[in-house]
Amino acid sequence: MRRGWSSSGGWGNTPAASVAPESRQCVQNAESAPLSRQVKSELVKICREAGKGNEQAVRNATSRVCQKIVEETVPAGVGREEAVRGCVEAR
Repeated sequence: MRRGWSSSGGWGNTPAASVAPESRQCVQNAESAPLSRQVKSELVKICREAGKGNEQAVRNATSRVCQKIVEETVPAGVGREEAVRGCVEAR
């Protein structure tokens, strides 16, 4: 099992063979997210990296996507710092 974007709209365990299709879902979700154009572009790039099927790349991508979303949506302060730490620790 590899960690990747699940068809239910979140990151979760997926069979290795489905990493590339899950990457496409990740791209679709990133493009439709209510985030800035720059962040969406970065997330799409990260999703495509994850689609290479390398388990460590998927983990790193998951963490980076999480961090970008937190940075874009959580107000600066302790809550943001804790959320970013959670993203990093989830790797």
